Amino acid sequence: MQAKRGSSGPPPGRSGLGARAPGHRVALAALILGSAPAAAAAAAWQTNGYVTVASDYLYRGVSMLENGVSLQGGFETRADDAFVVGAWATNVDRQWGYARGSNERLEANLYTGFDAGCGSQCRMRVLVTGYVYSGPDAHDWQEVSASVSLRERIGATLSWSPRGLGIGARTRTVDAWLLQPLGRATSVEVAAGELWIEQREYWFGRVGLMQRLDRWQLALNYHVSDPTYRRYGLDDRSRRLVLSLSTAF
Repeated sequence: MQAKRGSSGPPPGRSGLGARAPGHRVALAALILGSAPAAAAAAAWQTNGYVTVASDYLYRGVSMLENGVSLQGGFETRADDAFVVGAWATNVDRQWGYARGSNERLEANLYTGFDAGCGSQCRMRVLVTGYVYSGPDAHDWQEVSASVSLRERIGATLSWSPRGLGIGARTRTVDAWLLQPLGRATSVEVAAGELWIEQREYWFGRVGLMQRLDRWQLALNYHVSDPTYRRYGLDDRSRRLVLSLSTAF
């Protein structure tokens, strides 16, 4: 399914659109989750999901939590190993670039697109993602992304939004990751990216150690980011250590 890489919890991180009415968010969800082509209706569908508990949730190098743990969950449905539709959600204390808010907020990512082979050991994915938030002062937004991965070991993603992060500015993000197995159940991953907000930009990265424990995966990620430009995300720490535990179903 869609990797939430670097969330510490795929897609890699998320400017102000202004508050949207609840009806708008329902319509967006219906559009994304109900946009499968007619031909896909008769296709073979396969659904997978996962849940994660993490000590923090970082979006493109910026923490969305003030305290407490991050509870994350998602699912993805595929048709004919090509068309995908899915959703991912977590609790947040605020949005990127906005002041601290209620600790009862919810962020949901609703996405659809295509995921297909581009060679014997290569896959590419093009998605449209809607970022939806709860609360009367929510700032929903949408993004288009294109990704490619080789042998499930190395990959890169380019993301673009005309009004990104819910702050009403053009944004684009480039990020790449490398996964190196250290044994049957242990691996290390390195990832780095750059986020442009109009003419401003900042970098972010992480290194993580993952250990499989039967149906569970334990991960420890060390996140670093540009201390100069991260302040636009209202997060005053440029280094964080995040522990997470995940399982798939």
